[in-house]
Amino acid sequence: MSWIPFACAFGGLIVGVVIGRLWFGGSVQGSAVDVELQNTRTEFDRYKTEVAEHLKATSELMHSAQHNYEKLSEQLQLTKSLLTDAQPDDAEKPVTTAPKAIGELPPRDYAGSAHGLMKQGESVS
Repeated sequence: MSWIPFACAFGGLIVGVVIGRLWFGGSVQGSAVDVELQNTRTEFDRYKTEVAEHLKATSELMHSAQHNYEKLSEQLQLTKSLLTDAQPDDAEKPVTTAPKAIGELPPRDYAGSAHGLMKQGESVS
């Protein structure tokens, strides 16, 4: 009769191990998921840092390019003023609307009917 309590204790131990494995087995898998989640978060933080550094470098390059463009524009204006002896070019002169002489009037079209390419299609009045 002394072996029955030991058999019950051994049986209870086996049942406890089986229940423990079933009950806490998901926890072992959960910890693997937690580790993977932590690794993913670490990788995402590293990626965000890389993107932030890239955008900062791009911004600095754009500011540098803008500064270089401004210097180039100033140099071109200086060269233009040196080459033209500080005289305004034709685009900067004021435009006059009245013609100076009769020969400078624009040509007039006296054709009363279609001609050229327009002859094939509609007539122009």
